[in-house]
Amino acid sequence: MKKLLILPCLLLGFIPAQADDDYPTATPTATITAPEDHAGELGGEEYEAPLSVRFESNVDTKGWTALYEWRICPQNETEPILVRNDADLEYTFLKRGTWEIDLYVTFVLNGDTIVYDREDAKDSDTEHIVRMGPLMDNPFSVSISDSNLEFPNAFSPNGDGTNDYLNAKAANSKSIVEFEAAVFTRSGRKIYSWTDWKTKEAGWDGTDHGRKCPDGAYYLVVKARGADGRKYNIRKTISVLTGYREDVE
Repeated sequence: MKKLLILPCLLLGFIPAQADDDYPTATPTATITAPEDHAGELGGEEYEAPLSVRFESNVDTKGWTALYEWRICPQNETEPILVRNDADLEYTFLKRGTWEIDLYVTFVLNGDTIVYDREDAKDSDTEHIVRMGPLMDNPFSVSISDSNLEFPNAFSPNGDGTNDYLNAKAANSKSIVEFEAAVFTRSGRKIYSWTDWKTKEAGWDGTDHGRKCPDGAYYLVVKARGADGRKYNIRKTISVLTGYREDVE
């Protein structure tokens, strides 16, 4: 869990002396919500798109009124691509690169103000800044990988549990944000199409409207786009080999 306790106090008038426990606090967290195989606390590794993350401020106002500002910026840039003023933020990352997510909170009570921000935040009225505790050392960071998309040349839809579906190679494909694929017979008739490149069972199972297709060559056409903007136009021949079994040497 990333802990944020930001206590720079911007004095607008006189703030009466209070115990530390009387001041509001923020302990924001970042949790991956999709895809399911990465669900959980946001880590420091590189992820593939699309990646959905929920950022929660976890503010204890102690009776103060809280004003929120979430900012998402490309790394090493100051201009945000997104600003939201809700207590929590859910965002789906679709573009490659590294993104920094900051939380700024202003607390107001009886005309007094406490500003919670990052350690390197600047304020021109420095004479009225009182440092009361540790600040947020770093923003949350999300890194999205380059894209890749590959398909096998053949598959064996024979029910042996191996290579029973035609879909993208799971180990070699990543960060695809748009996807559409279709399979055609040699005469040009479309017999199957799908839009989910990640779920194995969403791919082609070697049937034509419920009937098993004979072994032989079929045509695969794929149009896709990666998180890095790369466009994929794949056209290739796919061989159906129902007689091949992994457990037979």
